[in-house]
Amino acid sequence: MITLSFVSLFYLSLPALIAAQCSSDWQTNVGSDGFTYGYKAIVSDMVNFFEAHDVCAALGAQVASIHSAQENAFVISIASSLLDQCENNNAVCKQRVDRSTTSSLRLDRLLRSFWIGMHRVQYAPFYNTSVDCCWSDGTQCDYGRFDGVADPNQSIPPWSTGNPSGSSSSITSAGWNVEDCVEITNDNGVLWNDIGCYHKLDDWQWRNNGNGKAYAYKWFNRSGSFWQLHDLCYDSCATPCSIESEEENQHIVNHVCAGAFSSSSNGRKKRATDSECIYTGFHRYQESPPNGPIGCSCDDGKSCDYGNDDTTTTTSITSTTKAATTTKAATTPRPSTSTSRATTKATTIITSTTKPNNPWAPGCPANSTTGLGDSDGYGTKNCVGFDCNGKWRDQACERPGKGIVCKKPCIPPTGS
Repeated sequence: MITLSFVSLFYLSLPALIAAQCSSDWQTNVGSDGFTYGYKAIVSDMVNFFEAHDVCAALGAQVASIHSAQENAFVISIASSLLDQCENNNAVCKQRVDRSTTSSLRLDRLLRSFWIGMHRVQYAPFYNTSVDCCWSDGTQCDYGRFDGVADPNQSIPPWSTGNPSGSSSSITSAGWNVEDCVEITNDNGVLWNDIGCYHKLDDWQWRNNGNGKAYAYKWFNRSGSFWQLHDLCYDSCATPCSIESEEENQHIVNHVCAGAFSSSSNGRKKRATDSECIYTGFHRYQESPPNGPIGCSCDDGKSCDYGNDDTTTTTSITSTTKAATTTKAATTPRPSTSTSRATTKATTIITSTTKPNNPWAPGCPANSTTGLGDSDGYGTKNCVGFDCNGKWRDQACERPGKGIVCKKPCIPPTGS
């Protein structure tokens, strides 16, 4: 389907896997799993999916998953009024393109729609014909799943006509654009459309400081793309790891991921498999217009300032809140679906007073001059992981990795 420069969106989020009593500004619904969830609507302008995800994470939430026709209808019932305002009232959501023709009117509405938490990848990498599908809260991709070949004439609810298409027809400065996120839009009814995750929708401002707080970390030694691996974090009530200081970075390299590396003569840890990274929760993306500055965000909403000193091409997302969001909260406890036992290590993060060492591998990260295009048909370098030397490398989120580092706040063990 069409993917140009998105701006305003609505998100649905889920306070992940914790028991909670919803306040009066949340609406509740019993899911197909028998658990009760609360939903809350939020609208704003100019955020990509990951920035929207950060907003939800700051609320202890996740962008909402939908698992039945009943739940989809419920979400539409609480979102449709705000969606109509966003798509048609320029005071609520800025107009994107001229609306003088039927096609441009439809495009403008598509660019003023609402995020949901589905990630679906088709045609990437180019030699993989299978479809990868997951929800950002780690739940099963069941309702709305479509594994067939894209057809511009198909109409399969809850998808709008021609969707999911898996890719856009446009070519950006970074190359071919994979449509790996999903929105709900008013297209002859409120339906789903797949879009690229990094289109800008809404700017928000948040501040999180890890100083003096304890976190538990775990490296999951699994193979897969970022989208396949990040579910492992959510299954453990964690998120893909942010890194806020040199001390935290070294703790992860030397302790959390120690089993991923072998000793070398210069004392640095070195992993035997050179071609695959261990994913983190750090993301980079090129803002509009083409060749614009490089923005960054972390999955857990933490600061992405550490390791982000290319001030001429990289900007940290710290903009102002404009309006509202939609949240889905578990009000009854939900059991973990993880089948592996996680051995976690706790540490207290302390900020260094000296200038940190550069965590990036030589030639990394990509910038607005070199462009964010990855090789082998994987799309753009929007994810960051540890390479064989424990250094950061940016690569496409669809590229296979050697595991992922997960992180969650905790009470440090006695005597730690």
